[in-house]
Amino acid sequence: MSIRLAASGSIIAAALVCSLSALAQAPFTIRQPPDGATVREVVAVEVPLASIPVGGYVVYSIDGKFVEAKGPTRKQIEDAKPGQNFDFYWDTKKPIESGMTFPKENGVKDGIYTISATLFVPSGGSQGVESVAQQTSSVKVRVQNRINPGEEPIVLRYHFRLGEEAKYKRNGAVELVGGTTTGAGGTGNRELIAQQSDLDLSVDDLYRNDQAIVRNKLTSLTIKRSGQQIEFSPSQLTKSLYQQLDPLGNVLYQTGNQSFEQFAQLGLPVNTSIDLPILPQEPRMVGDVWTQSNVPIDIPGTPPNEQPKVTLQNKLVDLEWQGGYPTAKIVQTYNGTPRDHVIFGTTEIESPHIKFQRVIYLAYRSGTLVKVYRTLQIQGKLVAGQGFVTNAPGMVGGYPGMTGAGAYGGMAGPPIGAEMSALAASGYRGAGPAGAPYMSGPGMPMKGSGAFAGRGFPGAPYGGAPPGFPGMMMGGRRGAYNRRYPTMGYGAPNFNRQRRQTSQITLKSTLTTELTHISL
Repeated sequence: MSIRLAASGSIIAAALVCSLSALAQAPFTIRQPPDGATVREVVAVEVPLASIPVGGYVVYSIDGKFVEAKGPTRKQIEDAKPGQNFDFYWDTKKPIESGMTFPKENGVKDGIYTISATLFVPSGGSQGVESVAQQTSSVKVRVQNRINPGEEPIVLRYHFRLGEEAKYKRNGAVELVGGTTTGAGGTGNRELIAQQSDLDLSVDDLYRNDQAIVRNKLTSLTIKRSGQQIEFSPSQLTKSLYQQLDPLGNVLYQTGNQSFEQFAQLGLPVNTSIDLPILPQEPRMVGDVWTQSNVPIDIPGTPPNEQPKVTLQNKLVDLEWQGGYPTAKIVQTYNGTPRDHVIFGTTEIESPHIKFQRVIYLAYRSGTLVKVYRTLQIQGKLVAGQGFVTNAPGMVGGYPGMTGAGAYGGMAGPPIGAEMSALAASGYRGAGPAGAPYMSGPGMPMKGSGAFAGRGFPGAPYGGAPPGFPGMMMGGRRGAYNRRYPTMGYGAPNFNRQRRQTSQITLKSTLTTELTHISL
């Protein structure tokens, strides 16, 4: 009798262990989205976390083409709650790399796609170097980002509501484009400087003609350069900027400057305003094209009154979902040479060929700007002895025309007031102590102990060159200042002789402004 009880107890215990083991190792399957679902924008692909063993990972593919491989950490597995999912997010509105053939500008086209998830586990059932595919789960979904445009034209307007506050996040970067830049060393792009910022746009007053007084406020700012990062405190940012706007986005009045000149001189547009794109006066249908003349294209580093003004080509490309809103997608482009030279940051570029594109997503029902993505690429001739060189330390080499090869060695901070401290941690030789404030206006006298290994002229004006570096004399544009000190322009022994030596350079600036929250 006792033997039978013991045997029965063993059987029950074994069954309990098997049951617990089965619970711990859940079946591997795609729980979400369900097969046949219609999806848009960001698609969450969910599999049971308990189905992935320690050391395992999941490979995701779209229509049989690899997209991403990812796996949970040991801690995620150990801390998993019953029914918890392991998620992968497929953003159908963003470019897809990994050799996929979908259009990079628009993500994927509307249609049916197969999402596959394959579980890989360590060979032999234990954590090791090699992994083997154990199981694959797939679902078919219909991507539907596009909205039926109908047969009636759309009136595109901004709608201002008293007390409404919209929060935006902005990301920007400047890159040196490889392949087309002399001495860039390779075909890949190299980031020179980047920014992240948050901005608020609030409606403080309304007029009967649908105009509004809006307050622009830069609430956070982080600058990244040469692997170093500076986060500005709120007290170091500018005060609010007020604008009177009409429903097309035209600025009728504003209280101050929209941009930080000291950042623009580094090739980085840091603005205190949202800069609403100007909308067309007439109603538009999908496919309509129109021009917009006399538009400044906002080259980083060029003063507002010197910005080249061009004629943009506009097209209402489509109606589609963006950020949870039904939006009108407008694409603005320019391709040409507006003048014989431009200033990009602190760099003069001759014969500049400019490619400009701005993609605008406007919620056409609520009149809310949802997203703007702008790219600006300039290809031209770089004067010898200045600019972005890749074989010296600092901002991709700094400015080798100056005798201190360690130009732009790193950010010395924190910034002073709304201005940054000097950007010369290793410094131009004889340029004075790192971290000293720099002046902020063309033609202003400069501080510092003198440039060019101590033989500079302390306090001398610098003839129209971009403001900014202690004791530096960069020899302003078009040879300014060099007639007086012919050996000092851009650090060259003879500026007029060096001025004829040029090399090819291509710079790319990107800027994304995206709505994150809106409230009344």
